[in-house]
Amino acid sequence: TSGPSSAHLIGFYLKQKYGIPWVADYRDQWTFNPYGAAYNPNNVEQRLLFELESVLLHCADCSLTIEDSVVSEYEEHFGLEHGRVVSITNGYDDADFVNLQVPQVQTEKFTINYSGLLYTQQRSIAPVLTAVRQLSDEKRIALSNLRLRIVGASEQGNLEAEERYGLTQVIEQTGYLSHQEALQANLNANLLLLLVGDEAKFKPVHSGKCFEYLRSGRPILALAPKNGAVDKILQESGHGEAYLSTQIPKIKKMILREYQKWEQGKAAELLHSPVIERFERKVLTGQLAEVLESTKNTPSAQFLEISNSLYNDSYKSGGAFGNYH
Repeated sequence: TSGPSSAHLIGFYLKQKYGIPWVADYRDQWTFNPYGAAYNPNNVEQRLLFELESVLLHCADCSLTIEDSVVSEYEEHFGLEHGRVVSITNGYDDADFVNLQVPQVQTEKFTINYSGLLYTQQRSIAPVLTAVRQLSDEKRIALSNLRLRIVGASEQGNLEAEERYGLTQVIEQTGYLSHQEALQANLNANLLLLLVGDEAKFKPVHSGKCFEYLRSGRPILALAPKNGAVDKILQESGHGEAYLSTQIPKIKKMILREYQKWEQGKAAELLHSPVIERFERKVLTGQLAEVLESTKNTPSAQFLEISNSLYNDSYKSGGAFGNYH
């Protein structure tokens, strides 16, 4: 499983040496990672990595990725035949939630919770700060009743944004917590914040925390592309809404709606759509078992024929492996 992508070099080596079946799991994309540098075939280093990834994808008995649209991208970019790449999403473990405490009374403050790393660009809280600032200025919410809790780490740019919007007093940073504590923080919130990014390249991205957010049963405010993976899940499940970071009026409307529910003083019931149950890891493990079952009898001779052919073709054509052998 990657990252790191070097894990697949180990799989390649073991397959070559012992002829055992090999399933390469790309939880994070490599050459075409939406959070990485855009692929430029004229860049020698990127081209080398592309050629290397191509060999690995063609030589693995099966490769896994996280979303159906990414499967299509792999097939298109690397000329893979249909069925060589299979999607299995990330998910959640029901067992992780057994010992958590569901609050029976309303929270002391209306709490928006974010779990994970906060980046200045794709994962910036500036749009939410803008919405909160405007709602406060319009006298529609009281800052004294609000808490924006960040469970994890934040880049300096986000801290500067808090000061710029005059909202330092509403920010609570817990730093890193244990997994159980982070899940409990989600349950103790009124609204969960999921940051993905606006650009079309982020459409296949769920973010691992998305599934634990879904299982927590709290409404989700996602900043993610329309008709992307997150947007579709939220529409299908009814567990939240997704907007672009530029859609401040809609972001404000959702925050205000949940804030007004909190003002009524009743502890909100947990959301639970049967739709999300397909993301429980026992279900996902069943899918993985089917992949392993289908690949266990793959002959090693086929692998050696493919790998030798790919290597020779690349060398003769002056591809990355030819230039850098």
